[in-house]
Amino acid sequence: MITCLDCRHTAPEGTLFCSECGAPLSEASLQWMESQHANFSKSLPPGLADAETAELSGPAPVVLLVLQGQELRLPDLAQCVLGRSGPHQALLPDVDLGPYQGFELGISRLHLILRRRDRNLFAADLSSANGSALNGKRLAPYQEHLIHDGDILTLGKLTLQVKFEAGS
Repeated sequence: MITCLDCRHTAPEGTLFCSECGAPLSEASLQWMESQHANFSKSLPPGLADAETAELSGPAPVVLLVLQGQELRLPDLAQCVLGRSGPHQALLPDVDLGPYQGFELGISRLHLILRRRDRNLFAADLSSANGSALNGKRLAPYQEHLIHDGDILTLGKLTLQVKFEAGS
């Protein structure tokens, strides 16, 4: 058995990642994570991979997510990944939903991507384990869907409302 150095959970020999906390359990795991980080954008389907994570120019609408009674302002990026972070995670989401019971509510590490294009907002599920829905309709992985003000997104069992406000 292997013992995770982060959470002390035990796993069978040969296991690459801790099933409890996601930490790498071997040097091979770390190398794999580094290669995934380097190839993340390349692995996205065409159309999702071509947006840079760069700040948008000009006054773009402010995007707010309303969840658990709180408003969370999205970063002013061309694309923004929602998920939950963990120790030793090579790829971190732009918006960490861990503090909103992300693990308990089934949020994947990299769950959903929001992309701004031509002053519109699109959402695509990143083949998450527990799926995503837009206004109650399940999203197929990697297929973009236009988001409107007031739409309801469900990630796993976490429900949030999307609000737009005028940019400054």
